[in-house]
Amino acid sequence: MTDGILGGMSFTNGTWIGFEGEDCEAVVDLGSRKTIQEISLGYLVNAASWIFEPTQIVFEVSADGKQFSCVDRWTKDPKSRDQETRVGRYTKPFQPVEARYVKVTARNPGTCPPNHPGKGSNAWIFLDEILVR
Repeated sequence: MTDGILGGMSFTNGTWIGFEGEDCEAVVDLGSRKTIQEISLGYLVNAASWIFEPTQIVFEVSADGKQFSCVDRWTKDPKSRDQETRVGRYTKPFQPVEARYVKVTARNPGTCPPNHPGKGSNAWIFLDEILVR
């Protein structure tokens, strides 16, 4: 999720990390305190393959890796899940802050929606790069 390689339209190309029925929580250590002002996360939507948009993305920062402060929380209404195959990227600029650690949480919708052939089965989220600027 930090190798600089963005995912494409195919979930089988080796650039995505998939989470079946589970949320993703990733912490990036920047190595030292840095001034940052933007975080972004890429995701894949491919409903035919049971891969859906995260229902929530949370960006947090920390100087010590223990106490985190939320810089953004984006929530998507799970009822508005689209089924168009696409690559999405959620990017949030904010006032510059000093941080060494960045925590990104992506919430999985849990199960495929009632109008989906896999209704009630575990849904997937596929994530690629966490970009910090």
